[in-house]
Amino acid sequence: MKKSVIIRANLWLNSSEDINMKKARRIVLIGFRGVGKTTIAKRLSETLNWPRISTDELIEARENMKIPEIVEKGGWPKFRQIESEEIRKAAEINHCIIDCGGGVVENPSNMEILSKDSLIVWVDAAIDDIYQWLMQMGDRPLLNQPNIRQDIETNYRRREKLYRQYSTIYVNTSTESFDTICQKIVEIST
Repeated sequence: MKKSVIIRANLWLNSSEDINMKKARRIVLIGFRGVGKTTIAKRLSETLNWPRISTDELIEARENMKIPEIVEKGGWPKFRQIESEEIRKAAEINHCIIDCGGGVVENPSNMEILSKDSLIVWVDAAIDDIYQWLMQMGDRPLLNQPNIRQDIETNYRRREKLYRQYSTIYVNTSTESFDTICQKIVEIST
């Protein structure tokens, strides 16, 4: 049974006997799209000298298309199937940072695979910040709602409990700097 241990209001750990955080073979970043997972993954990769693996980049390279094109041509079910196949490959690599797409938590087998010998970090942000950042990016496909604000709120609320369930560590990019977040993750994991 996991217990939440609050370090500060915006950083908590789920304590569990399943993983010794100092012996984690990989760090896996989960969270909604646009919260800063890629930025954190790149910084952790540099700091720890571990390779960064982006599941979205693996999918795009494999399909030779951007994610919006993959979704448009094959739909979300096809995308999720490809994502699961790439996650199985990525999870075989030790001493790496895995930067996952926002929906990775919707498939329990993905999280079972990723959780083994891994430190799972939920990167979160306020919905208003997610909205602003995604509006600036402009290249993310809508999941299932006609407008981006409604899409964010609906899908974030659906996934929030899954992010919490699967995470070992919680960080929030709306309240902490990327540098502080990376420093905390490194301290906890090394």
